[in-house]
Amino acid sequence: MAAYFWNANAISQANQTMQNVITGHNLDLVDAAHLIAMSELTMSDAGIACFDSKTFPWVTPRFSSAVRGAPGEAGRRSAAARRR
Repeated sequence: MAAYFWNANAISQANQTMQNVITGHNLDLVDAAHLIAMSELTMSDAGIACFDSKTFPWVTPRFSSAVRGAPGEAGRRSAAARRR
C-alpha cells in the first residue's frame, strides 16, 4: 500500500485528494473552485515557508567577509591593496 501512495509527487496527490473530496461531498462549481483555490494557496504558502527557512543560514554574512582584514578572500584583497 505504501508503494501505491508514494508513486506520485506531492502536488498530484494533493490535487487528487481535493478532487476526491469534491466528488465525495457533491460540491457545486463555486464551492469546488473555492476549495481548490484555498488548498493551492495553503500549499504554496507552506512551500515558500519551507524554502525561506532553509535559506536563512546562507543569507547571513560570514564573519570573514564582514570584518576588514580577516582571513579569507576579503582579507587577501585588502592586504594586496596595502602593498601597492
